[in-house]
Amino acid sequence: MSAETIAAIWRYPVKSMRGEELSAAAINERGLPADRVMALIDRETGKVASAKHPRRWGRLLDCAAAVATIDDDGTVSIRVSLPDGRTLMSGDEAIDEALSELFGRSVTLSYVPPHVAETEREYPVVQGLPVSGMFFSGQIGLGAPPATFFDYAPIHLLTTATLAELRRVEPNSDCDCRRF
Repeated sequence: MSAETIAAIWRYPVKSMRGEELSAAAINERGLPADRVMALIDRETGKVASAKHPRRWGRLLDCAAAVATIDDDGTVSIRVSLPDGRTLMSGDEAIDEALSELFGRSVTLSYVPPHVAETEREYPVVQGLPVSGMFFSGQIGLGAPPATFFDYAPIHLLTTATLAELRRVEPNSDCDCRRF
């Protein structure tokens, strides 16, 4: 593979749900259009749901999100596929109820981050990791464009060489690029 080759482009319209592979994409100061344009908000805590807290939100990875349309005014419509085979649109009245049922807690699918967007993170038990087994709650979006659901930055570049090295160092771990 030459230095100019892009192996894959992924967009994740809903934070922590599986995304969609693109053949091409425009990039601007907010990253890829419609990337992390929505997220689930826990109505009880007001926090942004993230699969980085797998015991509570791991089922986000069982859902998939894809852009259905982007209107001329920038309005984005998202198609969400649930693990039971149902597909709902971001504007459907039933989507919050279906997602709340899936997670066993009251959630809402939102385009608007909370004023101070926080998420919870649970670090796996890994020998030598200073935060091994710890649980954190903290603000997301520091350094990211405003009114988005990015943790840190709107673009992540991951090289095939990095993935190969991770597989070499940790052959039993999941080094699928979509996990990053």
